[in-house]
Amino acid sequence: MYALAKHNGETLAQHTKKLLEYIDELKEVYKDFLPDVDWEILKYAAKYHDVGKINPHFQYKMHKLAGVPYAEKLKVKGEEYPHNYLSGAFLDFKEIIELFGIEGYVIILNAIHYHHCREMPYKPDIKKYVKEVLSSFINNNDIEDFKELNIRPILNTEYLDEYRDWNSEDKRFPTDRYIKIKGLLHRLDYCASAHIDEIEKTSIDSSGKY
Repeated sequence: MYALAKHNGETLAQHTKKLLEYIDELKEVYKDFLPDVDWEILKYAAKYHDVGKINPHFQYKMHKLAGVPYAEKLKVKGEEYPHNYLSGAFLDFKEIIELFGIEGYVIILNAIHYHHCREMPYKPDIKKYVKEVLSSFINNNDIEDFKELNIRPILNTEYLDEYRDWNSEDKRFPTDRYIKIKGLLHRLDYCASAHIDEIEKTSIDSSGKY
């Protein structure tokens, strides 16, 4: 089955691929806005930002709204959790830290976490959901989007320890890198959801400054 990202039947793979296409467009126009490593970090954030939608509660709602005949088979009981707090469970933190270091991992994780502004659920409840409900759903369904996006459906709950509370006294974040990457992720996501053909072909500022 394909996981749906939108109620109109758009799949998660289709939505995500659009974000990745936009990144290539923006890099052509604003290649000096980010160093190469941060463009790659942005790609990781875009690739995984909505993968938390591959959970039974969200998929039941989307398949039902899209009029898919087998939607009722996806129906489950229990509390639903916002997908932006589940997406981090799919991140291969060892691979990401090896590529981008711990700061890169924290930037990716928190850009995903905060790409929607929703109240943070109780962390032990999310851990239980990931280990029991999400894991069961992933293991019992052949999700085509994982193959199309080259994502290994291996879950973890350690990601919950690396979220940053921007209202706390933690002065390590937000950093300039994080702000730029998160801002671009928002722009990519909004444009893809609006089905805009071209995100930007020429620089808004003809002077070349941002």
